[in-house]
Amino acid sequence: MTGLRAVASHATGSAGPAGRVPDDLDAWLRWLRWGTDLVERLVGQLIDHTAAAPSILPGWTRGHVASHLANNADAVANLLAWAASGTERPMYASPERRAADIDAGARLPAGELAALLRIADERLERAVATMSARDWAAIVRTPTGREIPAGEAVWLRVREVWVHAVDLDLGRTFADLPTGFLDVLVTDVAQTFVKRPDAAAACLHSTDSGFRWWLSILRDDVVTVTGPTAALTAWVLGRTPGDDLLVDPPGPLPHIGAWL
Repeated sequence: MTGLRAVASHATGSAGPAGRVPDDLDAWLRWLRWGTDLVERLVGQLIDHTAAAPSILPGWTRGHVASHLANNADAVANLLAWAASGTERPMYASPERRAADIDAGARLPAGELAALLRIADERLERAVATMSARDWAAIVRTPTGREIPAGEAVWLRVREVWVHAVDLDLGRTFADLPTGFLDVLVTDVAQTFVKRPDAAAACLHSTDSGFRWWLSILRDDVVTVTGPTAALTAWVLGRTPGDDLLVDPPGPLPHIGAWL
């Protein structure tokens, strides 16, 4: 398991003490299986008119979210095939093709859409099953050009299934998601923000765990945003306005911009 542990540590180890970061790939794979089961059950509940209803994401129906999940499963499987074969296979052919495929899937009858997701998940599961320790350490590239070990592609998929389980707006909230996953997710999001030159001078403080996540390099004018981890997650991902959070010093919540 040494190679797998090294991949997981590379992907999240820079997070430091701010979150409970899994130290091996097995944790991500457990979250992947668990989250996959959940979104398949949720999408399987859809009928045509509920699939056409709005999701939490502006401009997207539940059908769009489900279609995106299917396309993303295929995209992550592409990265794993690239790692295993050494032959480049980008996640998506192009941004335009990705958008067109999501729109096409969103127009499918609900039963066909559920089958599309299930087949894509099975394809990804087969790709995971064929990976060796060496394959997990192979370097692949995301659509933004970022080079990552193939093991980190599993984390990218884990993020998708759990966050979009909430976005489907079928009764799941961030409070229903695994605590350990939320800690790692907020760590990941904070690392994204802190790299930006215009990052908000904000610190997230969890009342559940006491963990703190900084969204910028430490500054004198930092604002501390406090609340349960689930509420902090929902706000920092732009899913809620953060009305249930406390700000110190008192005032409005800082503007942090979009995560992705």
